[in-house]
Amino acid sequence: MLSLDNGAVSRSVLGFFEAVEAGALSPEVAAAQALLAGGSVEGAIGLIEAGGALAHEAARASVVAALREHRSKCDAMAIFYGEKGLLPAPGLEADTVQATARFFDDALRISPHASVALHSLGSATLLQRTTDEILAYLIGHKFLGSRKRTLELGCGSGRMQWATGPYVMEAVGADVSGEMIALANRRRKGHNGVRFLHAPAHRLDALRDGVYDLVFAVDTFPYIVNAGGGIVALTFAEVRRVLRDDGDVVIFKYSYGGEDAKDRDEVSAYARGVGLEVVAFVSRPFRHWDASVFHLRRARPS
Repeated sequence: MLSLDNGAVSRSVLGFFEAVEAGALSPEVAAAQALLAGGSVEGAIGLIEAGGALAHEAARASVVAALREHRSKCDAMAIFYGEKGLLPAPGLEADTVQATARFFDDALRISPHASVALHSLGSATLLQRTTDEILAYLIGHKFLGSRKRTLELGCGSGRMQWATGPYVMEAVGADVSGEMIALANRRRKGHNGVRFLHAPAHRLDALRDGVYDLVFAVDTFPYIVNAGGGIVALTFAEVRRVLRDDGDVVIFKYSYGGEDAKDRDEVSAYARGVGLEVVAFVSRPFRHWDASVFHLRRARPS
């Protein structure tokens, strides 16, 4: 969420405009952040305009234009997040997991696109742009292949399974939201090698040990982290259990904290606990999404 002080756009917000102006970040990502801070399209525009100075004027205009173009879904999602928060209210770990399921069940009813990526602003076209960038990353780093089996944690309604399915032997998605999985299964007809599992990331009981060449998560770990350290540790243990010994783990966005160093320390610690190690960290490689990426593999013997 954007950090604002006395109605003025703060340095962190200006950083978004600088990135948009430089072409390193899409206006829609900045629009989503402004929407969270402003509580509505008009509120977000008011915060942007409260910056006053003409610095980054073109970037500001492009963000405002994106908000106005997608006003209907933006206002609906702003109301949703205003009532529920960016993350479900944390409580006891098991309660938070159930709250996360209800959170996404409810979000899906407002927008099938914004519920899995707010920066889509409720647009199927904008969501596809992000999906294409993630797919290109997976292909470019050779994580996919015709003989590989993949598992996504927190798959939502299955957008990454439709994207990766043509490139792998099997594309499996698991999600804690029953509504998301129901929608994914309705869309599944005719897609061989694609299947879905209604399960939280820390309890993949229906999946066998050592099967998957790639386990990945797209904007899922912030909700796992929100559920507490015990759930995070169990999730890492499940990832290691279902992963082949020579398999890869890719985490697209670990938390919403905005502190790369803290995220690296946490991921490294949890990974070591289950015999994995971080082999690469890439800070914000995408234009249409502000996620950083962790790549993990089985730890080498010391």
